[in-house]
Amino acid sequence: MKIKEVMSSNPVCCVPGDTAQAVAAIMCEYKIGSVPVVIDQQSRELVGVITDRDLCCSIVASGFDPKTTPIQKFITLDPLTCRDGENLDKCERVMQEYQIRRVPIVDGENRVIGVVAQADLALRDKPEKVSKTVAEISKPISPSMAALTEQAHGEFLSPCARLIGHGIVECLGRAVKKARLRIPLTASPSTGKTGFSKSCRQHSHIANYLTFLNSR
Repeated sequence: MKIKEVMSSNPVCCVPGDTAQAVAAIMCEYKIGSVPVVIDQQSRELVGVITDRDLCCSIVASGFDPKTTPIQKFITLDPLTCRDGENLDKCERVMQEYQIRRVPIVDGENRVIGVVAQADLALRDKPEKVSKTVAEISKPISPSMAALTEQAHGEFLSPCARLIGHGIVECLGRAVKKARLRIPLTASPSTGKTGFSKSCRQHSHIANYLTFLNSR
C-alpha cells in the first residue's frame, strides 16, 4: 500500500510568526497534537513541526505569554518526512523508530501535501501492523536517551538553542539514535562568533528559514 492511499491530504499548517495561542487553537479545532510549520501558506515549504508538548513545556511552563509569543524559536527543525509514492511500511518504520504519531508528507520540493497519523493507519492498515506501531510509539524513552536530552538542555545545545530556539531539544529526543538532524556550528576567524556552517546553509529549507528569522 502506498502512502498516498492513506494520508490526509492538504493538512492545516502554521507559519513561524503565528502565536502559540493561535497554534493551540488550530490543534483544538482539528483535534491534532502537532502541526507542520511552513515558510508561508502559499509555498507550503516545510521548515519544521510544532507539538502540543512544545507549547506546554517550552512556552507556557517557561512563563512566556502564549498570546504574544511567536512559535518560531520553539519549532523542531528538519522533521522526519516521507513521500506520497513510498510504501506505507516506510512511514510506519519511521513512526516506530522515532516514536512519532504524525509524519508530514512532502513532494519533491519539500512542500507539505499530506500527513499520515496513527488514526489514518487505524482506518486503512492491517490491525496487527497498527498494533505494533502503536506499541512501539508508546514505549517509554530509555534512561540513556532521557539523560542525553537533559544534558542537551543544559550544556551541549546551549549555543545552538540561542540561534534557532529550544525546539531542537525536542528533536534530539527522537533523532539522537541516528543523529539525523545535524546543525554544525563553526567559529568565524574574523569575529570569533559562532554560527551555522556552510554545509548547513546548503540545505535550502533550513537556509530559507534562517533568512526568515534574520528578517524579523
